[in-house]
Amino acid sequence: MVEYNDERHSGQHEFFDPDGKLALHTIFSFDRDGILTSLRVLDASGKELIGEDMFVDPQSHRATARPGNVEWEVIYDDFGNWTERRRWFTPADGGPRVMTRLVRQTIAYR
Repeated sequence: MVEYNDERHSGQHEFFDPDGKLALHTIFSFDRDGILTSLRVLDASGKELIGEDMFVDPQSHRATARPGNVEWEVIYDDFGNWTERRRWFTPADGGPRVMTRLVRQTIAYR
């Protein structure tokens, strides 16, 4: 089953096993352009499955996986075009969220 809310650009999708039992449930959001901004995955009991993100250790220069969730924040100008996309990582251990990407777009209007 898929539900989508056009106003909020959000929805959910339920996945069932061959016996008809709920196997997985996802909750998602898109920006105005239809690009995925957040995704939460829950198991059949409703427990959230925590993802992970890769971080480079400044000391060892090695990449390590860190449990947590990722969400994009999108900033729009007065014409409705995105001008900035910020990718935020929220650690599963309850630490403060960290901006891991920043993408800017400059538009020259004539």
